[in-house]
Amino acid sequence: MRYTITLCSSRYASASGAVRLGGRPEQEERNVSEGVTVTASWTIKPECAEVFVETLRQMFPVTRTHIGFRNIRLLRSESDPNQFF
Repeated sequence: MRYTITLCSSRYASASGAVRLGGRPEQEERNVSEGVTVTASWTIKPECAEVFVETLRQMFPVTRTHIGFRNIRLLRSESDPNQFF
């Protein structure tokens, strides 16, 4: 199954959502001790899928404020728009 990025929030994103590129973020990333990766898969009821996306869209910017946060993404299946990863 193929997924496309629906939402993305990174501690390196500016207020406009653009991601800064260059030496600093990559250097910082190497200095961070072991991290945690959490992966989840959801199948959302068709009538709730857009509300789900909008709810996460509002929550994602807040995630950048947490110490140690790196990045969070919501991927949506290209073949089943109710399947998220």
